[in-house]
Amino acid sequence: MKIAHILFSGVGGVFNVVSSLIKDKDKKYAGIYVGPKLSSDFLTHKKILKNNFYYIKTFRFLSFFFFPIVTLNLIKFRPDIIVLHNYQILGCLFAKLFFKVRIIYVDHTSSSLKSFKDKIIIKFFKNTIDKFVVLNDENLAYLNKKLRIEKKKIIKINNGVSIRTHKKIKKNKKNIFTVGMAGRLNNNKHFDILIDSVQSILNKNFRIKCLIAGDGENKLELKNRVIKKNKKKIIFSGTLNQAELENWYRKLDLYIQASKGEAMSISILQAMFMKVPVIGSNVNGIKNLKYPNIKDSTLFLNKAYDLENKIIQFINLKKKKKENIIKKQFLYVNSSFTEKQMIAKYNSVYKLLLNKVV
Repeated sequence: MKIAHILFSGVGGVFNVVSSLIKDKDKKYAGIYVGPKLSSDFLTHKKILKNNFYYIKTFRFLSFFFFPIVTLNLIKFRPDIIVLHNYQILGCLFAKLFFKVRIIYVDHTSSSLKSFKDKIIIKFFKNTIDKFVVLNDENLAYLNKKLRIEKKKIIKINNGVSIRTHKKIKKNKKNIFTVGMAGRLNNNKHFDILIDSVQSILNKNFRIKCLIAGDGENKLELKNRVIKKNKKKIIFSGTLNQAELENWYRKLDLYIQASKGEAMSISILQAMFMKVPVIGSNVNGIKNLKYPNIKDSTLFLNKAYDLENKIIQFINLKKKKKENIIKKQFLYVNSSFTEKQMIAKYNSVYKLLLNKVV
């Protein structure tokens, strides 16, 4: 069985998902990476995919016009199934004209953040796409009710994570409470609120440090938001590979996901799996996760004052209460969001589409 994944060439949750899916040695995979810049993290994919690794360098806002190259790469590989993680639908359609292929569209965008391009692809190409994969119940309902996609064409598959080791609960010897957030530094994430809340807490003489992992178009603006005296306490770690990211999580006493909306945050799942307690914005894709909710002060409004209050509440939380939250969150993610479970679900979709034993 031959499967081609088409995705953006920058790091993010999609990178982690595809990294897991191409591990399956029973199938032959190709990766088509489209974007202005190829992240160095994708070299790990290149080692696995070898000659079936394709990078298409594009210009910002113009990647749509590179569909002929996407089509040629698909014709060269001739997959049985295309798994589309971005907007390169035309390449998939033209490939379908040349040879029999099934198309799976993975809906990675929160229902509350759907762009015009998201809606166009889902609604106007629904008859060509064979299966829609969604990451949560909200997106499933949105596709079915708002965009009129038949329920039988939609399947929910949780993102899955795989961490080699787990974080042990340790007392910080320097008595500095460390918070962190990872993700793309763009307008969909509220790193600005995180920075403002931490700086306010620092003004109240709390011993706190903030680590920010990731890169993006808002990086310079966010760095300039940090006042001079806090430069050594609010640290931008840049883009981290998987091993570096695991070490980054181990430094944290609390992981924070400040966001306008999520489909399913890989960062939240990774933190829980690393036994780092998590709090997140009270938005779609976070508030509907069934891990300990507002009763344990794990949800906050997207306001700096509310996040500040939640962080301080967590700092003052008794050790047993913190450990209870950590335990519940770990058991939750380990029961439903493992890499093994995700791969099995995708395999069942492949089998269904090809009507043959995987």
